[in-house]
Amino acid sequence: MALKLEGANLVLIGGLLNGPRHIGALSSASQEMSGNNYSRVAIALANWQRDGATHRYENIAPVRFPSPLGASWATVNHWGLYSARTGGNTLLIDPIDAGARAPTIGADVGWAAGLLKAGFSGDAGVQVTADGSIAALIEGLLSGTRFITLHSGAPGTTGANRIDEPVQVLTTQWTLDTVTRPRARRARNNAVLSFGLAMTDLPVPLHIALRDGNQDSSKVLCSTAFSVTPRDPDIGDTLSLPVNALEIPVPIDAS
Repeated sequence: MALKLEGANLVLIGGLLNGPRHIGALSSASQEMSGNNYSRVAIALANWQRDGATHRYENIAPVRFPSPLGASWATVNHWGLYSARTGGNTLLIDPIDAGARAPTIGADVGWAAGLLKAGFSGDAGVQVTADGSIAALIEGLLSGTRFITLHSGAPGTTGANRIDEPVQVLTTQWTLDTVTRPRARRARNNAVLSFGLAMTDLPVPLHIALRDGNQDSSKVLCSTAFSVTPRDPDIGDTLSLPVNALEIPVPIDAS
């Protein structure tokens, strides 16, 4: 799945599939169909469902385009997700694994239910859970009520090895920018995030997790290991993360 910049923005804040979206048919990763009765097909969030227990969403119902008129279309071998019926932003482009063909005049054109799939996984050391991928699709990885927690070991999907109380991080406390090597849209914290004083002798924090709430049962959406091992905190130390200490990159297509 080749995410475009605007699609990556929605993965982080807003939700890739959350809102008016349109499906397009393409003859290559960069060429959308045009003319001969072609138009994009509207698809709402309600027209997607989770693909079993995986990290992906799939289309619930078949996607049907208008039949070609005047002339055949080129071979359809990619699908695209767009923010508008015409123009707008390209959010993602993905190959069609099977059934590529050149629709002739009057032919039925489209894809069966379950053929179009969208999901998100981590990059550059950030582990995104299945629940994190779903959050990225339907509301945005950083949208809504989010908390960060420190861990003495890998938190997994359930927040194991937590060593301190959760700290809320607001959507406004993230800034998005673009890096080129590797090309990614990334979110970094634009405010100091403080865990307060260490009231007990805490283990060394080795991992940090983004959670969907402040309870022990709150889902882990993504996590990463600290690139440099922090100092072992003493009682009375203030635990905090400086500005730009957290980075969540989302790979984007260079084209």
